[in-house]
Amino acid sequence: MAVSVAAFVFLAVCILAAGCAANPKYGYREDGIAHLQGGDYEQAIVDFDRAISASESIPGQFETDVLCYRAEAEYLAGDYDAAVHTYEILMQIDREKQEYLLKAAIALAKKCQGNVAAGGVAAPGSDAAAGSLSAAGAKAGVSADTDTDTDTDTDSKEEPGGALSVGGSVLADNTASVKKALEYYHKAYLQAPGLAQGDGDVELIRTALYRLGSVLEAERLSQDAVLLYDQAIDTGFATGEAYNRKGLILMGDGRYGEARMAFEDGIAFVESELAQGGGGAGADTGTQVSGTAPLGASGAGVAAGGGPGEVTESEILENMRYNLAADYVYMRDYETALRLYGEYLEEYGSDPKVEKELAFLLTR
Repeated sequence: MAVSVAAFVFLAVCILAAGCAANPKYGYREDGIAHLQGGDYEQAIVDFDRAISASESIPGQFETDVLCYRAEAEYLAGDYDAAVHTYEILMQIDREKQEYLLKAAIALAKKCQGNVAAGGVAAPGSDAAAGSLSAAGAKAGVSADTDTDTDTDTDSKEEPGGALSVGGSVLADNTASVKKALEYYHKAYLQAPGLAQGDGDVELIRTALYRLGSVLEAERLSQDAVLLYDQAIDTGFATGEAYNRKGLILMGDGRYGEARMAFEDGIAFVESELAQGGGGAGADTGTQVSGTAPLGASGAGVAAGGGPGEVTESEILENMRYNLAADYVYMRDYETALRLYGEYLEEYGSDPKVEKELAFLLTR
């Protein structure tokens, strides 16, 4: 009996191998993966399409696997509409899984960010919050009162409250994409109510959160962005980035008391995380907007430079301490602002922008 079973297994393996050899779909899939890993995304998409076309079976694990690869290739190729469409196909044949919902939301947000960047620069002082440029530590920032030809230059140099803003005007054709992205995000969020306890893909949902937040800020939908950040904070899966962005938006809206509380809560949160051994790089936002607020004396804004995932909680903490001092300037509590800027210099060393602000405060 044992011999006959072994023979049957051998025969089954041979049949399966013959089937694989006869069907080119597996070869197309492997070619697609090789081109994807090699950075030839357009050819990878062609290969994955061939694999799907060569598959004559009812959509199953193979087709789902190939579609996931194709969506990734489309996203990396910058064809965000195609990537969203592929994720929507996956939602139809493999349920509305959290992964598909979040990746579709991220692709839609990335599309909107591209539209905003192509649309120019928002008006100075708009509520597309200050510091919404690519970020990292404050010392690497660009000041709006510096004579440069960059898009960060503004004409509101001397007016307190003038702020650097995300590039882009409100684009009507972004409205539907933003709405759909939020719908997918919230569906994914509801699938993982215990995010703080590790329920669901926390890093992926953080990436979606910060990408969507950036788009909402750029579209001047600041209160929608604040609601997203509050949701993340209340659920317990936020990083210091959510507190900082919320504070910057509130500052841009002139709600300085609420901004102060956001920065203070964020500082306490990050200090606690660092004390417990946390403080690694944040989620990939694609634009990392852990920026700093405008200086009270000159109206100049600074934002740090750095790539996706490069902003650490320590750097966000530095930015929030700076922003808290700037917020006190706006509230005209110069004594507290002077003390906080002094503490900032003691902690992080000489900074010409802060020293300029201190000189201004000493005249008040």
